Amino acid sequence: MEKLIALGKEFGFEGKELLAFVKEQQDEDKRRVDEEREERQRERESKKLEAEERERIRLRELDEKEKEREMGEREKEAQRRHELAMKELERMSSALLTGRALDVYSRLSETAAVDYKQLKEALLKRYELTESGFRMRFREGKPEDGESPEQFVTRLNRYLTRWVELSKTEKTYEGIRDLFIKEQFIHSCPEDLAIYLRERNLENLEELTKTAEQFLVAHEKKLSSSSKPHNKSKVLSKGMSSPGS
Repeated sequence: MEKLIALGKEFGFEGKELLAFVKEQQDEDKRRVDEEREERQRERESKKLEAEERERIRLRELDEKEKEREMGEREKEAQRRHELAMKELERMSSALLTGRALDVYSRLSETAAVDYKQLKEALLKRYELTESGFRMRFREGKPEDGESPEQFVTRLNRYLTRWVELSKTEKTYEGIRDLFIKEQFIHSCPEDLAIYLRERNLENLEELTKTAEQFLVAHEKKLSSSSKPHNKSKVLSKGMSSPGS
């Protein structure tokens, strides 16, 4: 403070002006000290945050490496169990399957033979336990020897239920209605059109009608099986002949 008073006197300040000068300088010094202290505090906090962030990154990397290691071990274990299951399936399949089932199994590739899903699909197709198979059983079903009306109805109901399930039809009035209309439509079509439609496994009546129309136009046919395709060469030759010929 004495230095500030002396400095103020050198500048020619006296009395109140000198006191005001001293106070102003003290306030300025205090402000500068406070700013420097705050700056040092910010630097300390920044360094602390940087250190904490580096530690978080280090721990995260360690955690990720640990997770990768654990995941790798789980994948190896899952692969080992899968291989054991496939070997067991192959052993059981070759040992337990007989007759037509064994014939189906023997015709599969090595990969398909140990793939449960592919083996199951092949066996279902062989025994006609598919959508098409149950549809035919329902439509062509007849009473068996010694079968009562109740038993026959139960069997037809089972065929219909499996047909609906395998066709992935919604079990609603509209879903069943569309399934029956689609089946009756295809059943009533000319054979080549029926095969074409069945191969495409169309999901609804709109797709069915659109696809059928495209087929008929492309092959110049009518929907009625008694209709014959247009004789394109005859039409062209007639159109090219001169008048009066």
